[in-house]
Amino acid sequence: MKPARAPRAPAPRPRDRRRRERAARRPAVHLVMPGLEVARAEPRPRETVTSFLRRTGWAWRDRTYGWQFAKGLPTILEINGEAVLRKDWRRRRIGASDQVRFMSFPRGGGQGGNAVKQVIGIVALVAVSAFALWAPVGLFGLTAGSFGATALGAGLAIGGTLLVNALILPKAGATNSPSSNADQIYSVTAQGNVAKLGQPLPVWYGRLKAFPDFAATPWAEFIGNDQYLNLLLSVSMGSMSYEKIYVDDTVFWDQTNGVSASFAGAQVAFYEPGATVTLFPTNVDQSVEVNGQQLPSGTGTSGGQYDTNGNPIPPSARTPGAWIGPFVANPAGTETQSIAVDFAFAAGCFTVSGKDGSIGYSNVWLTAEYASCDDAGTQTGPFNPLFSTTFQYGSQAPVRNSVKVDVFPGRYLVRFRREDAELAGTGGSNSVIWAGLRSFLKGNNSFPDVSTIAIRIKASQSTQGSYKFGVLGTRVLQVWNGSAFVSQATRSPGWAFFDSVANTQYGSGLGISKVDFNAVVNFAAGCTSRNDTFDFRFDSAVAVPEAFDKILGVARAKHFWLGDTVSIVRDEWRDVPTMLLTDREIVRDSTAIDFTMLGEEDPDAVILEYVDENTWQAAQVQYPPNGDTFTSLNATTIRIDGIVNRQQAFRECGFTYLQSFYRRENVTIGVEYEGRAITLGSVVRVQSELPQAYGYGGAVVGVAGNALTLDPAPTWDSGPFYIRLRRPNGKFFGPVLCTEGANAAIANLNPASLAAAESSQSTTLTAVLAREDGGEPPSFELGTGESSSKLCLVLNGSPNGHTCSLSLVVDDERVHATDLGTPPILPSPQYPSNDKVPLVFGLNAYISQGTAEPRLFASWFPTEGAIYYVAGISYDDGKSWTQVYEGAENQFDVIVSLAAATLRVQAVNATMRGAYSTVDLDAPTVKLAPGMVSLESFNAALKKQVTEVTDQNNDEINANLQLISTAVANLTSRNWLDTKTIRSEMSAPELAQRLPKSR
Repeated sequence: MKPARAPRAPAPRPRDRRRRERAARRPAVHLVMPGLEVARAEPRPRETVTSFLRRTGWAWRDRTYGWQFAKGLPTILEINGEAVLRKDWRRRRIGASDQVRFMSFPRGGGQGGNAVKQVIGIVALVAVSAFALWAPVGLFGLTAGSFGATALGAGLAIGGTLLVNALILPKAGATNSPSSNADQIYSVTAQGNVAKLGQPLPVWYGRLKAFPDFAATPWAEFIGNDQYLNLLLSVSMGSMSYEKIYVDDTVFWDQTNGVSASFAGAQVAFYEPGATVTLFPTNVDQSVEVNGQQLPSGTGTSGGQYDTNGNPIPPSARTPGAWIGPFVANPAGTETQSIAVDFAFAAGCFTVSGKDGSIGYSNVWLTAEYASCDDAGTQTGPFNPLFSTTFQYGSQAPVRNSVKVDVFPGRYLVRFRREDAELAGTGGSNSVIWAGLRSFLKGNNSFPDVSTIAIRIKASQSTQGSYKFGVLGTRVLQVWNGSAFVSQATRSPGWAFFDSVANTQYGSGLGISKVDFNAVVNFAAGCTSRNDTFDFRFDSAVAVPEAFDKILGVARAKHFWLGDTVSIVRDEWRDVPTMLLTDREIVRDSTAIDFTMLGEEDPDAVILEYVDENTWQAAQVQYPPNGDTFTSLNATTIRIDGIVNRQQAFRECGFTYLQSFYRRENVTIGVEYEGRAITLGSVVRVQSELPQAYGYGGAVVGVAGNALTLDPAPTWDSGPFYIRLRRPNGKFFGPVLCTEGANAAIANLNPASLAAAESSQSTTLTAVLAREDGGEPPSFELGTGESSSKLCLVLNGSPNGHTCSLSLVVDDERVHATDLGTPPILPSPQYPSNDKVPLVFGLNAYISQGTAEPRLFASWFPTEGAIYYVAGISYDDGKSWTQVYEGAENQFDVIVSLAAATLRVQAVNATMRGAYSTVDLDAPTVKLAPGMVSLESFNAALKKQVTEVTDQNNDEINANLQLISTAVANLTSRNWLDTKTIRSEMSAPELAQRLPKSR
């Protein structure tokens, strides 16, 4: 018998195979759509999704809302292209070859959510605009697909609207956008303090006058017989520097004199973000159920000074009146640590002597009790005394008072009653009303990240019921002083942009290493020299790219991406391009040139709407301004948020007009690898033989001293001649003055001009022409008196496989003119200062040609509280008016007479009509297309046609009437003859019978 063989141990798995498995494990990635990778990590063997998230810290688990990713963005999980539900994350293990993607999707404004963690003014995303054209991998990156060549040629186009060939696209004017209620222009007509619970907190930049929201619900209390209003304003995320506080338009406080003498006894306190508010409690809730109920009368009296005989009134046996309440003191889910009961004697509290009419005091016994309750409002404990006190007053004027009592933290019901009878008849008055019930909630008295202003003000005729507290201040930001960051008040768009990029609370949260800091510093310095400011308040959620460009737009700038680093480009005149592109670099048959011609229908001026810093009201500025030699007939309206300085508004208005006037030559070209080095807003010099006005180009195939051999030979038409050479890095060298050599293919460089170019550009001709073995020869561009290359601004582009298509516009130095003059003085206000009157602002109207008829177009800013508008037109300088519109919309168009006129528009609210806003209108020149007639000719022809048809119809009617009359006459005559005949026939036999017979 064979001995039993021991079981064989399983063969160990090769270690190298396990190492290969670990080496082949795919990393998991976290993407912010449309595709920005924000994190990457390698899963561990047999690791579940939840374990992976906890280990990497990409997300954390909230007991209420589940897994929460950074910035609170909604996120889904895909493994191998299939979605995995969150309920399966605990069990799903990540395999070695699994392709794991967590994808977060940005949310727009108005979606609610945590107001502190979710974009508090600016959506806190890593900038998704990195995936637009100007994205990582140089300029465009590489994508699959082939280059769709643009047909070679040139085209002409006729304009009809404002042509915008700039990096910054201004928005249409608010008067042209009836739905633009959230913009800066409209907000100045809808000012006031409100409480926006659960809404985004504001972010303030620059210097503004604004009416901040309430950080907590305002509440009032009685101290003695005086009422004090306590309110807390939420000014902005971050720190502020304050100049003034207003009550409506009256200065309440300024940094020099403090609280105005007109508001004696008022107090103001300013708190940095996170500081504890100490002026008064902020977590106070006012019961809405208690609103002036009168306490029922009991029996007996608590005593008084005089009775009907003038003697003192002694206390007597009393029975209480019925309870009022109970009412819940504090909201569900909260705990109050103090309860305050407000009561008032609306008709006073006094007794009257029946002897001499003297006024004396009256005693009133009041009792309040409280009992615990649950979140449903159900009583859970017995009632306990809150207070039970006899109050004594001797006043015929209204008397108010508050009693505040500390309680053990909890939720409570409160009831209130009087313990005696009211005075009746002429003996006096002491009826009591329950004026209010307040609870002081348990909680923090500070507001993280938000600057607040606490105001405690005594109610009076000038302040009672007013909730329009305005603040004039400047945002404090981190500013680079050349050696370190310092906190200071600033209006610079550059430092506002830097804050919005780097701030982790409400900005994109990018580190300083992801910011082109030199570009920011240079841009901020330029803004300071030009006096460009950004003064704006973000009070709703805005996507990061939009916020960046809104900040930079006031200075003609825009953000773009250099890989994963955000930078700034400004639309300004640059005569030194970043690259030279000749026919040798441009893809064959990809050049297209479009010329946009000026037409009579093009706008002849630009009106820019803004908020003026002198009045803090909506204002307008026009370029070119109207004057003795020019009056605009067809102006277009734009607006740029963040501009409050009139000179800056005039400058940007002029730039928009000039670029529309001079930038009318658009170029589209295709390039190869050079496109990866070109960024948005770059200036490139373009040479192309088509349309034969962009200079001559080719290759430098030989050099002998200062003589260059060119291929192909350029055309030497008329001088002077300048040559530019493409350097190895794509930039150009030159221009250098040159002349034609022994033949057309030889260019002789002027020694003095060559030396000057080498000195200014710190290089040599040898270095410029040097190429590696096998490299392409350097390109040249020869500019002549009749044909030269063009400086072009890069507006857009798109990748097409291994090539890129660039959209350019030929730039003109006149677009960037700085000597525009001084804007006209801001007109004085012509309206009353009563803010209850509905006023029409920004009336914009003109008469234009319809098909063949004159048509009036009018629009204006929406008026707060307006129910409808009424418009009238006058053709006799206001002596008589014809109503042309009545409706709720803030715009209309209607056919009018072809004559100069005056238009007036009036807003109407529920209580009154506002003043008229007027504008003078010029009659247009009506021009007819071929085959059309003028309105006068049409009216005359129509009148003639109608007259002729009417006359013809009248003739036909008269003829028919004549025929009818003749027929009636004939019939009448025939009837008479017939009657006569019948009578004759009837009479003959009768007559024969009567005559005697002959014999």
